[in-house]
Amino acid sequence: MARFSFRLENVLRVRKKMEENTERDFSKKKADLLQVEREIEQTAGHLTRFMRESSKLEGVFTAAEAIGLDNYISREKGRLEGLAVLRSEKQEEVDRSLETLHKARKDRKSIETLKQRLLDRYLYALGREEDNELDDVNGRIALNRELVTIEDLPLEET
Repeated sequence: MARFSFRLENVLRVRKKMEENTERDFSKKKADLLQVEREIEQTAGHLTRFMRESSKLEGVFTAAEAIGLDNYISREKGRLEGLAVLRSEKQEEVDRSLETLHKARKDRKSIETLKQRLLDRYLYALGREEDNELDDVNGRIALNRELVTIEDLPLEET
């Protein structure tokens, strides 16, 4: 019997590469999202500490100092809002990338399943062929035994 060959092996190899590239893209987008989330946490923490420390200060403030503090807090809140918008955009990119990754995995898996089915059929046919050959050999051995036993018997004289 001819040896097993899968005609779509090149396609399978391409699908695996596509899946690896998609995984890499997903990882990069996920890392970007985590970076934005870290930046949001740091900015929010810094703003919270600043406001807590500023509220404990005692003394007389000039109008310029009060306006400066208010402007700084407004800028930081605006920065947080901008980071929140950026985070939602990054999250959408990650979701789209994850969907693409699932599709790439599904495509690769379908070809691998096809390959496994064909391999199983090939192995089944190979096993059947071997069984037939063994049956032929066993049949010949049995036939040879019958011939040998017949020839070994002495002929009767009449």
